[in-house]
Amino acid sequence: MLNFLGIGSCFNPIVGNTSAFYIDNVDKRLYIFDVGGNIYERLKKNKLLDNVEKVTIIITHGHSDHIGSLPDVIFDLNIISNIKPDIIYPNKEYMRNHLIKSAVYDTYYNLFLPSKCKYFKIKEYLQDHNDLINAYGYIFKLNDKLIYYSGDTHTIQMEPINMLISGKLDCMFHEVTRYRNKAHTHIDDLSNCIPKEFRNKVTCMHFDDDDVIDMARSKGFNIPKIYSI
Repeated sequence: MLNFLGIGSCFNPIVGNTSAFYIDNVDKRLYIFDVGGNIYERLKKNKLLDNVEKVTIIITHGHSDHIGSLPDVIFDLNIISNIKPDIIYPNKEYMRNHLIKSAVYDTYYNLFLPSKCKYFKIKEYLQDHNDLINAYGYIFKLNDKLIYYSGDTHTIQMEPINMLISGKLDCMFHEVTRYRNKAHTHIDDLSNCIPKEFRNKVTCMHFDDDDVIDMARSKGFNIPKIYSI
């Protein structure tokens, strides 16, 4: 369903900032989840901004490994492709202020609250990630699949997990870490919340190192492959 341009945390740039995408070939629309500092380069290298007519960018929060190359992507789409991208984020004032610091004015993009996006059904969850910045996870529907994408979070949202177990949710993408901290989800905590028979529907992401990848794989979770043409 979702392809990944990167699967790493800010401490693991070798595997790229965590960023996922999906292309609707019928609508010729590219969906991108987060555009960290090294993601613009990967979008260009894989020619993902070519041959699309519409672009929707869903942002989980404002840390640089999730939003660092957003200005570059917006300028590229406007100047090279004559595309004004749609940006989805629950705090419009924050997003406008962030972009204006890079001289990206609202004439370059359309900004939607998740609840106001008419063509893309999406619901946000305010996450427990950082006291100084709002972070969000999302439930959304793509290609008839209902998906949960956690973004960065210390607190595990039980509503999507209960939906997964009951069969209402098709799959889940969830961040993990092997370090105990107040910003991210420890791999053991996620394991304790999801019975083993459902972990094949859960893909982990935002890895600090190879050790946590091995831990997630050993517990029965999926590991995304990094997309490259």
